[in-house]
Amino acid sequence: MNDSALIVGVVEEHGVLVVRLAGDLSWDNMTRWRSWLDTHLATDAKTPVLIDLSALAFLDSSGLAGLITAHQRLQRAGVAMAFLHPGAPVTRWLRITGLEAHLPIFDTMDAAIPAVSSPPPPAWPRP
Repeated sequence: MNDSALIVGVVEEHGVLVVRLAGDLSWDNMTRWRSWLDTHLATDAKTPVLIDLSALAFLDSSGLAGLITAHQRLQRAGVAMAFLHPGAPVTRWLRITGLEAHLPIFDTMDAAIPAVSSPPPPAWPRP
């Protein structure tokens, strides 16, 4: 495999960046994924993000780590994000690792857009 095995497509729909990953997300092509994430955080840092996983054909442990890193970095930057349409390869990893219960994952765009577009809940008042 080589870097071309991962395609990262980005479109804006309904005020949300939809990042469509296609091909393989693996150790061989993490540079491309990290590059997109770095660029996004530097330029569109507050635009909510949906990462569409439906066209991923292959995911290894490095790819899974890349998705978790994206979630953590976007969350730390205050960017609302969620994963969309996980196919069989991704769902398998999410279930095996137990991450399915801890990451924002939606099966439809209609369900995901309100989740990332709505303002975050107010912080609990501190005394």
